[in-house]
Amino acid sequence: QNSASSALKPMGFRAEDFRYAIGSNEVMKIDSSGRVTMPYQPMFDAYLSANYTTGSSGVYNISASGSWGNRTNTGSHFVNSTGTFTAPVNGKYLFVAGLGVQSYPTSSYLSCEFQVNGARRYIHWFQNYGTSYAAANNSAVINLNANDYVRLVSETHVSATYIGHSSGLYSHFGGMLIG
Repeated sequence: QNSASSALKPMGFRAEDFRYAIGSNEVMKIDSSGRVTMPYQPMFDAYLSANYTTGSSGVYNISASGSWGNRTNTGSHFVNSTGTFTAPVNGKYLFVAGLGVQSYPTSSYLSCEFQVNGARRYIHWFQNYGTSYAAANNSAVINLNANDYVRLVSETHVSATYIGHSSGLYSHFGGMLIG
């Protein structure tokens, strides 16, 4: 049950926008064009900050095996040390990911996939046709319950070096609550 000070209530509005607050914090604004901003909406934008090399073929939990940094982590629901996002509330979440791999052999395959509560789901495959860099990407809208968790996983049939860098340019993992 909400106390009077924590209940969502109109913060006031002018002809050009509506603003809502909890206490003195503006939690939602709808401007005169209908654009909605919610500065406390859970979201993260993380990146692999150092290279990660696998063994031979297999499924690799990039989240747990890699070293992660983040540009944004609203609500702190993504944990860098485990590469894991935990849903704070029930809802639909959008996830995106991209994995860069260096010196990947011709006719090799790898996946970019989301693991939900330990189960592989939303698998996107890539087959390399060159002998240089390769990339696999994925995006999915996933219905989660509070405390469900999502990790980034990849399968390869040869040893692979996933590219990580402090700039966050090569391999990334992000997500946000959309409704």
